[in-house]
Amino acid sequence: MTSEQGNVEKIINSPGTINIVVTVITHVLLLIPAFYIIVVYFIKYSFFSWHPILTVLGVGLLIFEGIFAISGEANLIARVTRANRITIHWILITTGLTLMGIGLIIAVVNKNRLNKYHFSTTHGQLGLSAIVISCVVAGFGIIANNTRWLYPRVRPVLIKVAHALGGITIAIIFIATIINGTYKHSFPGTDVGRDISFACYFFAGLFLLFKPILGAVSRSRVILKPAQTQAA
Repeated sequence: MTSEQGNVEKIINSPGTINIVVTVITHVLLLIPAFYIIVVYFIKYSFFSWHPILTVLGVGLLIFEGIFAISGEANLIARVTRANRITIHWILITTGLTLMGIGLIIAVVNKNRLNKYHFSTTHGQLGLSAIVISCVVAGFGIIANNTRWLYPRVRPVLIKVAHALGGITIAIIFIATIINGTYKHSFPGTDVGRDISFACYFFAGLFLLFKPILGAVSRSRVILKPAQTQAA
């Protein structure tokens, strides 16, 4: 690791008051819309309600918390080893993807019951894209956690950058998918609730992705440098 990359890593992982405040704000921003969406769909309950409920739990909470656990959770950074944070990361991501998959099955079954076309809306197309890309990113995550499998044919930093960039991309698509879902005519919430959910996910996304983007840029700069300069 170069000294420049080391300095960036210290900034990314440095605990402190600001990090703690950002951590609390991020958790609150993720919890508010998830709680709201779950409540309004239980109030107007139907079989289809399980699709948004499971999706917002799996994606809006667990997957986003999984991303935050590895890159931004100040308390974990200060108290938990990186190996344990990686374990927390993949457990949350795997559980979230499982709930998302069940939510997808419910949506497909509901469409069949109503004799409607599948993935014909922007929300459906975004959701399908998110599922496909998330499976690819998860596969890269397994390899990123076991870079020895491909070393020395593939440099570990290349795999880690690919996984990080994929994770950033899928997080953005997930946020867009959830927000788009609240703008469907079938959404049982109010306009105010929809706008608050939009704002919460927008700012949570900024806090969530700031450090992953910074880390990906740092590692990408290392990749572009000649190999001999990385020996230190």
